[in-house]
Amino acid sequence: MAIKVVPDVVVPVAVFAADWATSAYDATTTGMKMNRPVGIGLCALGYILGGWLEWGGDLTKNMGIASLDWAANSIVGYIKERTTATAARATSRLERIPVHSQVAAALRPSNPVQRTYQPELEQATAF
Repeated sequence: MAIKVVPDVVVPVAVFAADWATSAYDATTTGMKMNRPVGIGLCALGYILGGWLEWGGDLTKNMGIASLDWAANSIVGYIKERTTATAARATSRLERIPVHSQVAAALRPSNPVQRTYQPELEQATAF
């Protein structure tokens, strides 16, 4: 089987160029990040159009194959960001107070009990 230049060589090079260009764009801008959505989009288009709908033939199918690693790493990156953000929110809401200080504060009365003098009980006797 011979190598076809456009589907087998040009398409993976074009996917690499798109990855490289969007990575450089993301590094120079502070706005919307484009690298991950572009990788996922290229992979989805390649597999849906080329593999499932059979549009574009080997060209679109190879685009999906070449961008699969990029898309998978992008999805894993989204999942990691989401889980670490959720964990960070959960731990930031919890106060880090040692248990022994909580117990000591609960046992320590704010107004300790003191003896009071009651003149009416001065003459009282038990027997």
